[in-house]
Amino acid sequence: MTGSRRGAVWSADGPAPELYPELVTLRPGVSAAEVAGLAPLPGSAVKDSFQDVDLAAEGFRQLFQASWLSLRREDLGPDPGGHCSRAGSADGLADWVVESGSDLEVPERLLDRPEFRAVLVRRGGRVVAGATVFTTAGFAGVSNLFAHEDPAIAWSTLAHHLLADPLTRAVGGYEHGYDLSAALAAGARELGRSPSGSEGPGRSRGWDQTPPDRPTPHAGAHAGGVRCRSGPWVAWTAGHPGRALVPALWTALFWAGGPHRWTIVSRGTASAGDRLPG
Repeated sequence: MTGSRRGAVWSADGPAPELYPELVTLRPGVSAAEVAGLAPLPGSAVKDSFQDVDLAAEGFRQLFQASWLSLRREDLGPDPGGHCSRAGSADGLADWVVESGSDLEVPERLLDRPEFRAVLVRRGGRVVAGATVFTTAGFAGVSNLFAHEDPAIAWSTLAHHLLADPLTRAVGGYEHGYDLSAALAAGARELGRSPSGSEGPGRSRGWDQTPPDRPTPHAGAHAGGVRCRSGPWVAWTAGHPGRALVPALWTALFWAGGPHRWTIVSRGTASAGDRLPG
């Protein structure tokens, strides 16, 4: 994937891979007209890195606005208990998909990647929650979290499990709305938000030029009484099996590369190693 910096905006040379945007704002204060004028093709997606560009008047629709999260050992409350297990086989991965209540098609080859985990949380012998996790550079990125119980308890249990590894310094995530509230209740903090409530680079939003007659994707999914969430990622991955696994990797890479290092908006087929400017 190639592109160039054009003023305060990075622009792809053509259609971006799946789950990547064609445009990325690189500093606050960019005008909507400047961003829209750089769109390389109809249907372009935009990563509004600082959540300050209103593109509605330029024919874009907002997909989401959400927050990057951090949860470290000092943020942990009491351990709710429970047993966390990692899917280690194709059958175990299939069990994870069934328990999640989703229709994800999880590639079995992910089991060969040591940084990937599909985790199930059991309490009293019963599955109560689960998530996918990618770990890199001492940070564990959580995505596709689902819960049959209070999701704040699920977040706390998973964080205790992941931070039990002395090499893991923090657990990260990307959430909004109800799921953001659950993560914060578990001890997570919003990156980029000061005690006074002012915004910072830990909050961002995505836009696209999807035709207005196409329904806007919902931001959550419910199946069989199971809340299966990937933060705002569900909105992008609905109807595209397997895509929702990528955000957990990006969550982890966000920590390794810093804010705006890895994109959070989408089109085309993603390669986890494709790096955007920032």
